[in-house]
Amino acid sequence: MRELPEAEPEKPDFAVAAARYNRFRSPECEARVVEAGGERIVVDFRGSFCATCAPNEYVEDFVWEVHELLGVRLETIRVEPIGDSTLRAVYGMGSGERL
Repeated sequence: MRELPEAEPEKPDFAVAAARYNRFRSPECEARVVEAGGERIVVDFRGSFCATCAPNEYVEDFVWEVHELLGVRLETIRVEPIGDSTLRAVYGMGSGERL
């Protein structure tokens, strides 16, 4: 009997997580996945941001959204402003384990 090749592990769809994130946080903040490859994910957060929330809370909310929806652990590596109303966050894929 012939052995079947192993299936490649399914890649997480971070755009789906961004869409769900935006559903609950727009128009104050909208996330857009700029890059998702290998062990690195880059996301731009654009908006007026809530005056009572720290902008980094929006960045960390994305981590929880991905964890809840996709079961993937992200670690925030860097956050930097790239304009008047945009933050760019770079995430690493933790251990890469699905929870």
